[in-house]
Amino acid sequence: MAQGASVMEAARRLVPKLTKTMHKGQAGRIAIVGGSFEYTGAPYYASMSSLKVGADLAFVLCEESAAVPIKSYTPEVIVLPTMSEANIDRAVDLLPRVHVLVIGPGLGRDETTLKLTTKLIREAMGKDVPLVLDGDALFLLTQQPDLVKGYARALLTPNVVEFSRLERALFEDAEDVPVPDLSKVAKSVDNEFGAWMEINDADEASPLRRAVRLARAMGNVTVMQKGEVDIITDGRRAAVSTAQGSNRRCGGQGDVLAGSSGVFLHWALNGAGDGQAEAPGPEGTIPAAFAASVLTRTANRLAFQDHHRSTTTPDIIEHLGSAFHTLFESDGGNSSL
Repeated sequence: MAQGASVMEAARRLVPKLTKTMHKGQAGRIAIVGGSFEYTGAPYYASMSSLKVGADLAFVLCEESAAVPIKSYTPEVIVLPTMSEANIDRAVDLLPRVHVLVIGPGLGRDETTLKLTTKLIREAMGKDVPLVLDGDALFLLTQQPDLVKGYARALLTPNVVEFSRLERALFEDAEDVPVPDLSKVAKSVDNEFGAWMEINDADEASPLRRAVRLARAMGNVTVMQKGEVDIITDGRRAAVSTAQGSNRRCGGQGDVLAGSSGVFLHWALNGAGDGQAEAPGPEGTIPAAFAASVLTRTANRLAFQDHHRSTTTPDIIEHLGSAFHTLFESDGGNSSL
């Protein structure tokens, strides 16, 4: 994937056309690993977002206490209470059937759950399953920084606080480093959606350079640092998403981004048939994360236009379809049957 193309163009080329020859599951079978007694909304938001973006099937692998509540929210998601010592092998057995694991929405920090999540991550990496790590999966990485080190099919999605915690876990000199000021990056980009960014190794204190440093320390996994703008880098290349969202901050927006990222990551790394303009490959990870970022921000903006201060995450999910069509199908080409 040539960096000479704009990052938005590269993102659009990942989206498969809908054709008569496609079969159910080809556009994406996404599994959300999360859901606990306290947190049942997050995996629901992530799984529904993956379906609204275009995945054909969504699974939730959760604790037993979360299964019935999540099932009651929707009939569209396959909910499996696999996150226990007795049932974890069911989750492992599911790995050949899914295209991506999105780990962290509503996961919680129960010691047994984190131990089982570690096992599942290792099994998934052994089978080359792409991973999106969000929320408490990032907390797990602060305890085990080498868990996904060097795994090129992983995408980390920390917010600024989670990013700082990862820095402290990886670098001895990070204790007194302030939370990154992403407004400086926003001012450097003159584009509606964002752009590829030049990596300046000399400017060690810049937010972009800090994200690059973290990605390199993790063995060049892709990191999407969320904030006023979203910085995306694998330590070799970098892009920034500056698409307009809204000033409304409601719980669950990160889960929308995580679920959306899972679908684009599948299209980028696994492919979804002959309808894609871009062949799948490792260079698609950054455009995939960029696409999910721009989509989530645009859906947020559209939801806010309709609901204003009362906007909540279900409103954002409701607008994913129209946002997707505007961003990726406005010429009608990808929506043909």
